[in-house]
Amino acid sequence: MGYAVVCRLIQLALFLVITVTVPLLLRLEEVYTAQYKDGMANDLRRENPEILLIGNSMLYTRIDVDELEKISGKRVSMLAKGGSASACWYLLMKNIVAPSGIQPEQVIIFFRSSILTSPAYRTGGHYGDYLKKLQEKEEPVINQILASRPKSPFGLSSIIQAIYKIDSQPRTIQSGIHDLALDITKIDLTKKTRKEGMNTRFNVDNLRHDLTLEKSGSDPLGITSNKPKKFTPAQDSSFLPHIIDLADTLNTNLSFYQVKNTLERTNHPLQENYINYLRDLKNYMQSRNVLDLEESGKDIPNDWFAEGDHISKDHRIEYTRLFWNNIKDSLLATK
Repeated sequence: MGYAVVCRLIQLALFLVITVTVPLLLRLEEVYTAQYKDGMANDLRRENPEILLIGNSMLYTRIDVDELEKISGKRVSMLAKGGSASACWYLLMKNIVAPSGIQPEQVIIFFRSSILTSPAYRTGGHYGDYLKKLQEKEEPVINQILASRPKSPFGLSSIIQAIYKIDSQPRTIQSGIHDLALDITKIDLTKKTRKEGMNTRFNVDNLRHDLTLEKSGSDPLGITSNKPKKFTPAQDSSFLPHIIDLADTLNTNLSFYQVKNTLERTNHPLQENYINYLRDLKNYMQSRNVLDLEESGKDIPNDWFAEGDHISKDHRIEYTRLFWNNIKDSLLATK
């Protein structure tokens, strides 16, 4: 048998192996996703919080859970993902909190600017990858609100998944590559130690304060520039009404805690459309019997802040005390 024929046979064999095995490997994503969600739900079930906090870095750089438990006398849990937005918070409520079976006295969602009614915000790229980890096979609300929007992360993925019954973002393989990278670097340290070191190194607390994370990249929805569209309570316009509906089914008190952005904190003149937006948003929350909480920006010293609107680690406990003193009477009034 000639050399050329052997090469072609090898190429054909490799092609067949890849064609058959890759889809099978990618289907492991479904198992991984289910285990991930089950793990989060089990953690909540074990903690059985009386107060559940949900948000992004505006939450976890502000609240020290141990301190909040101590001063409130309540069990407190936190579901916080850096860079997450309303689509993520909806999925956390639907696919993590609800299946866990917990019934916290209070669920408090931290938000900033117009993020609650900007459904496509932070749903692309690696943010979209994380959302897929939180989804069930059928997500009618996600499809209703996001599928038809430009640059939706769910368009091509849903087609691929429908054909191959797989996810277009193979987390299982990605995790394998990540582990391989850890295995071949710094072999004098354990993999766990290196992972912890990486997480610590890239934590927001350790970033240079002269860099502004919030202004990196484009901001087409005006999240940080206070240029939201006119508020609308329509079911297909945002995840806000669906989050409130979920809280009703969980029989829990839902609150939204508005973190002040830099312009609001510094008494910078706000655009009229933003002022009108916040007024309409607050009126809608009141009409849905949802508590609208607001950060007291004037009580936060400037030196408490680290990067952008984040509270530095050195002042997190102080902020937690300020937070609880600010909201405790309002929470008690909802009982």
